[in-house]
Amino acid sequence: MTRIILIIGLLFAVCRLCAAEPTSPSVQPATKDVTDLALAALWSAGDELWHMGEHTRYIEVLQAITELDPTQMDAYSDAAWLLWSQGREDEALQTYTKATQALPDKYQPWLDLAIYYRHHLKDDQMAKEMFLEAIRISPHPNYIERQLAYTYEDLGEIPEAFNLWQELAANFPTDVAIKHNFDGFRQRHGL
Repeated sequence: MTRIILIIGLLFAVCRLCAAEPTSPSVQPATKDVTDLALAALWSAGDELWHMGEHTRYIEVLQAITELDPTQMDAYSDAAWLLWSQGREDEALQTYTKATQALPDKYQPWLDLAIYYRHHLKDDQMAKEMFLEAIRISPHPNYIERQLAYTYEDLGEIPEAFNLWQELAANFPTDVAIKHNFDGFRQRHGL
């Protein structure tokens, strides 16, 4: 396993050097193929580390992946989850935030951060802000609005929650989950 990490480290270093500005006209930047090869090797090593229970080392591999390719959403998500699982809350929050900075026009990093705030940190106000960021991006799944409606309700913002459930029911009239949850919401609040 140590040999694999060494090889990956060398691949990573070569990719970084090759991607740098050429020092002479005969030196060309690294091709996408070299970067893809390095990413594949990192993911493979990470998978092995995961199955060996080497989660701290796996986090380091995931961080190397996001350095090499900042669009690798799964690497951010996995690293952040492992970090908070280890009680490393600040680093997890930094990783989720880094994902939103790297991929501001994708709903997934905002959703992951919202869920982290809501379910792990129990901060519904921040979760609401992140859910609102996620839904501004189209397309996105309607379960983000459902999560936002629950968050509104838990914050005591009942009119906002009602309006959102009503909008969801109108836009997705055959969605059984929306109907069930909207009915439950109305029963809880006598509406």
